[in-house]
Amino acid sequence: MLKSAVQQAKLGRDEEMQALKRLDDQARRLERTATGPSFEAHVAAERNRSASLGGRSVFGWENDLLNGEQQKLK
Repeated sequence: MLKSAVQQAKLGRDEEMQALKRLDDQARRLERTATGPSFEAHVAAERNRSASLGGRSVFGWENDLLNGEQQKLK
């Protein structure tokens, strides 16, 4: 998102490249010190919560999918 904002700003090519390099440096610094669940664990947790929040996936509404799975198990 920030990269897109930098690219859309009215900057010269040199300023744009410097801004992107600073963003990259900051992101790499943050990634070295960040703690918490891995990306995969975070995505798995969000998928587990999706139906309870009325979420939607590429397969349809999560509540409908959950109900369909429960019907198959009966």
